[in-house]
Amino acid sequence: MVGSGCGGGVTAAVLSQAGHRVLVLEKGSFYRRDQYTLTEESAYAMLYEDGIMTTTDDTCISIGAGSVFGGGSQVPFH
Repeated sequence: MVGSGCGGGVTAAVLSQAGHRVLVLEKGSFYRRDQYTLTEESAYAMLYEDGIMTTTDDTCISIGAGSVFGGGSQVPFH
């Protein structure tokens, strides 16, 4: 099992071509174009893990991890 991001897609293809059965799973949600409101607030909630509020266990480092169908590669980081 691999995710659907850039690395996962390539890994799935290579494993499949090598004769392995591959299952691609994605924990992120899928959104249709008409579901996007294009506001920063909704984008954080829809596209990022924990609404972009993920931190390390000790809360010293913030992590902007994309979490959407297609993997974090679908989310622009600035």
